Amino acid sequence: MKLQNLYTLTQLVCKDDSITGDEQKSWLDRMGKGMGFAHQNVSYIADKSIKMI
Repeated sequence: MKLQNLYTLTQLVCKDDSITGDEQKSWLDRMGKGMGFAHQNVSYIADKSIKMI
């Protein structure tokens, strides 16, 4: 369920023109940590989510 929610958030972040480049990854890192992903894995998961979109 967490991955599905992160995927939805990634779609929203990528469609938002006011958030670009490194801001997208930073934003998803913070949200992933807040959703309960492990701190050591959240950066990898956020990066993969952006690449999937």
